[in-house]
Amino acid sequence: MKPPAPTAAPPELRVLFVCLGNICRSPLAEGILRAKLADRGLLGRVVVDSAGTSGWNVGRPPDDRARLVASRHGIALADLRARQLVAEDFGRFDRIVVFDEENRRAALAIAPDADARARVTMLRGEHGEVADPIAGSMRDFEDTFRVIEEGCDSLLEDLEAQLRV
Repeated sequence: MKPPAPTAAPPELRVLFVCLGNICRSPLAEGILRAKLADRGLLGRVVVDSAGTSGWNVGRPPDDRARLVASRHGIALADLRARQLVAEDFGRFDRIVVFDEENRRAALAIAPDADARARVTMLRGEHGEVADPIAGSMRDFEDTFRVIEEGCDSLLEDLEAQLRV
């Protein structure tokens, strides 16, 4: 499975998903949102990326379980590699979307100014923060996928309204 191809339109919005290691939640969210944008013909108008607040996994692909769960849902993550969130990301992205309070605090700590801090938002699940499935089972990864997918549906509505689609 290849990731969806972007459109030729210049990007109008840029979204960065941020979790701790950039191998579970944030690449799942990146893949899910890319697929949803492609389905609506908006990939390219909206650019999606992911990063981690830690540098532990830089250069590594997403966790095998994340790739398997994504694949089961028709989403490819094989092209993704972990990277660390840097202060320059706040100048490149319109939205920095985190999954839990710990990573929100870490992102805010490196944001260069109040405008950058205002772009940090939380993708919430039905019960609040999106739990990190790294120490869990395949079922935990499936649950995380479902919660992130629901959060991406809400985010997509916001993006479409901003794009006036």
